[in-house]
Amino acid sequence: MADVNHRICTVYGLCSESDESIRYVGQTTVDIERRLRQHIKHSRTAPKPVYRDNWINSVIRNGGSIKVVVLQYGATWNVSERYWIAKLKSEGAKLVNSTSGGEGSLDAPEELREKIRASVKMLWKDSGYRAKAAGSRVGVPWSDAQRAARFSVSQEVRSERARAGRSRMSQERRSEISSLAAKASWEKKRLEGTDCGVHANNAKLDDDKVREIRSRNKSGDSVKDLAREFEMSVSGIHKVLRNQTWKHVL
Repeated sequence: MADVNHRICTVYGLCSESDESIRYVGQTTVDIERRLRQHIKHSRTAPKPVYRDNWINSVIRNGGSIKVVVLQYGATWNVSERYWIAKLKSEGAKLVNSTSGGEGSLDAPEELREKIRASVKMLWKDSGYRAKAAGSRVGVPWSDAQRAARFSVSQEVRSERARAGRSRMSQERRSEISSLAAKASWEKKRLEGTDCGVHANNAKLDDDKVREIRSRNKSGDSVKDLAREFEMSVSGIHKVLRNQTWKHVL
């Protein structure tokens, strides 16, 4: 992907005003001063700060300020960022980048990756964090600059970007996400008591009908007759009679 949204990509570096050695390398298609403000805001509000956020906070806490410098105009998305990170590291720069550049390319051993996955899972188990993450932007109106930036790109380009994002996800990962979502939904229904009985999807019976079926079967009515009358399958009636379904009805 040589150019994001058909706009010019810029590779930039962050350093402190007192020490102008580059400490962070990034890429952007927006104004670099705006990108700097985004970094500073994120470092102050991030629920779980990363190495870059901690460095920015430490500079500001000690009375310093962060400076942004352009490393390359008209850069190639991802490729140029990786080049500058590798170049500066080879020259001895102490970068706070957690990756080697590009989107989602964390150069770390599998053991560290597993620790990161576990920490993220634990983080999202916290209901307070989930609520904060979900509602962080709820009800916050867009500024004129945000609105102008969004609609400066055509709907066709935005749609193409969304399709490209979905296409990068493997079928196995999509299936995993669907399974986790279904499991979470059923777990919620189980805790609320809405996963059985009249609350179940497409339920054809209720508590009174279940009691009637069991009573009439004991009185001699056949399973086939009961299935026909209550518009159920024969196997469905058998499950009701054997307490495989509607277990809560006595």
